[in-house]
Amino acid sequence: MRRRFVAVLARRADRLDALVKEIEQAGGTALAIAGDVTDAASLQEAADQVAERLGTVDLLVNNPGVMLPAPIEELPTGQWRQQVDLNVSGLLNAVAAFVPQLIRAASERGVADLVNTSSIAAQNIFPNFAVYSGTKAFVTHFSRTLRAELGQKDVRVAVIEPGTVGTELQSHVTDAGAQEWLEGSKETITWLEPEDVAESIAFYRLPARARQSAADDRHADPPACLTCRLLRGAGNGRGAGNGVAAGARPPAGDTAPYRSSRSRPAPPPSRPSWAAAAFSTAPASALVA
Repeated sequence: MRRRFVAVLARRADRLDALVKEIEQAGGTALAIAGDVTDAASLQEAADQVAERLGTVDLLVNNPGVMLPAPIEELPTGQWRQQVDLNVSGLLNAVAAFVPQLIRAASERGVADLVNTSSIAAQNIFPNFAVYSGTKAFVTHFSRTLRAELGQKDVRVAVIEPGTVGTELQSHVTDAGAQEWLEGSKETITWLEPEDVAESIAFYRLPARARQSAADDRHADPPACLTCRLLRGAGNGRGAGNGVAAGARPPAGDTAPYRSSRSRPAPPPSRPSWAAAAFSTAPASALVA
């Protein structure tokens, strides 16, 4: 397996430092940068630092997000802005900071990848989640459209739409009705885990010929382990992951049953999981959480 260099960026430096130590203990090389994806200038500085210290990024996992459902008639406008600032503007800031490197990496190595995290809320109707769902619908459609543009430059654009994932995302919900609904959902569905999403990303990134052999291997690619840690949260408490991780390869409502790639039985029909939707792609590494 080729060695990877990884940089992680988020607001909570203590979590990043612990993550870097874990990566280094496993034989990897990692760089921690404290920052905020809602600050475009800071994020650009971080991207430049990653390129200078580790090399050109060839994979960006763009995973900023906060979920604050509430009845629209309550007019929680501050929470509306917070979701738009992080879920939409934060994601765009990461694209602006890292896509030039992805294009450069693709020209040098033949391919680069941008993976944006959306949600099944982009496709389904969940009362009281209107603003959150709208931000995720943006992420999904933005990714589809961007694919037509960047695909011509050998940058593959993927969007993943997980269902409910067991992270700190739910802990930021302040509406009592939404809190009760989320807690009750544990009785009827099986929540995903960060590892499920991470393994999906690792599986997507593998060459087609290697995917079958890797399907039963947990954490087949080191960035997957990093991804699940970011999904658990290294932000500032405003979202499951208000941060960025970047790395470079050395030059050279409705529910649906789901079976994850992990080696465990699928949940019984009475407890369907909210699935991570399939990637859609067109014809280094950065993680944004």
